[in-house]
Formats: sequence, structure tokens, C-alpha cells
Amino acid sequence: LLEEKRVNDLFHMAHILGINMSYREVENVTKNKKPIINEVEGKLILNLNSALNFVETSLKGNYLTWDITFVVQINKLLLSNFRANTESKIRESGEAVDKSNDTWSELRDLTVTSTYIRPKLVQTLDTYKASISKTHDLINLIVLWYSLIRICPFVSQNKLTILTILEIASMISKYFE
Repeated sequence: LLEEKRVNDLFHMAHILGINMSYREVENVTKNKKPIINEVEGKLILNLNSALNFVETSLKGNYLTWDITFVVQINKLLLSNFRANTESKIRESGEAVDKSNDTWSELRDLTVTSTYIRPKLVQTLDTYKASISKTHDLINLIVLWYSLIRICPFVSQNKLTILTILEIASMISKYFE
């Protein structure tokens, strides 16, 4: 049942990202088989599967913490095989957003300069953690999604990272189960 849920999640996330994969191909990805699609899309979906595996392992060991280190680690897992590990970081010092494969970067709040990204991200994660037991899960997920889009915290792959963080948040809350 858990494997079927993973396949469904990856299948829908692939299509949200514009990756046209069959259900069977996504099923193979969950078994760590290389997909038969273009190389970039294949790496994206394999990295997404790796990130979700990392989270499931973290959840089993009860050592998942909603903080900057965690979200940077997710971004790093999603960028593996694309960029150097040094590029998996929060934007600072006027760094531009890599808009390739990132259609949400245009939605960011341009008044949030790179100087304020880190404090805004900390505030967003703290607000999310504080509201978990007080507010309905769906509202928390929407506010988290909106806040992360407005900040656009990473140099690369903000859309994929934000979608993955939302998937993780929904896994933890068990909202979609």
C-alpha cells in the first residue's frame, strides 16, 4: 500500500512538473530503475524519489526537523547529478534565481531581497511548526506553499523543492491518507 502511494505521488508530481511518464515508468523509478525518458527529466524524477526515501527514513528514526538545514538538504538531493553541491544553497548576496525548470520563480515577491531570504525562511518554517497542532492541515500546507513561493529561497529548483517540501509536510500530517 505504501509503495502504491509512492507511485501515485511520484506520478502526479511528475505531471505537475511537466514530465510525461506512464504509471509503469514511475513504478520502475520507485524500484530505483532508470526511467526511459530524456536524461534531465529522468534525473529529476529519480532525485525526487531519493528525497522522499530520505524523508521516510528520517521519519522512521524520528530525527526529521523542520529547519533550514533540512530544506537545504532536500534541495541538495533534488539537485544531485545536475549541479555542484555548492549550488544547493539559499540565495544570498544578490544571487539570481536559475529559472530553467522553475516556472514559479516569476511569482516571487521581489521586495524580499536576498538579505532577507534566510530570516523569512526561518520565520516561515517556525510559523508552520507552531501552527501544526492549532490549524487545519490543508490551511497549513497552503500557507507554507504560498510563503515558500513568495520567498523563492534557492538558487535553483525552487518549484521542485517547494513541491517536495509540501509532499513531505503532507506525509508527516498524513493529510492525504
